[in-house]
Amino acid sequence: MTNQPHHQRIDPALVVREGLIRAGTGHSVQLGRDATYTGEEVVTVVDITNAAPIGGQPGQRWAFRVEVSLVTTGPDYDAAAEGAWAVADAMLSLSVVDGVRVSSVICDSEPVRLSPHTPTGAEALVSRYSAIMRREGIA
Repeated sequence: MTNQPHHQRIDPALVVREGLIRAGTGHSVQLGRDATYTGEEVVTVVDITNAAPIGGQPGQRWAFRVEVSLVTTGPDYDAAAEGAWAVADAMLSLSVVDGVRVSSVICDSEPVRLSPHTPTGAEALVSRYSAIMRREGIA
């Protein structure tokens, strides 16, 4: 019997949020599950749309393929676009966040404009990414 390292779940949304905050995007980055905004400030919301273990075998939960959606809102298009491109650059640069290795980051969709947020009228852009996340030190 081999000794397996103690398994600790990865919270992909938290990893992305912390990585983007540390990258210094210049605006607020929040988790989708607790985001608040008024439409008067630039805010990026992090949502994980899929997190699947790599390998396909039961119990293989050491590495995950993660799909990330980043929605950036702002009071006008220019402010929202500037924020969206800042987080796009930061997302593509993520490597290690709190002992979690983020690798193979791929931009699945560059920031694109969404319908203005109701009722605030804030402009919004969304971008999508896929990445692999695993704890450091686990092969």
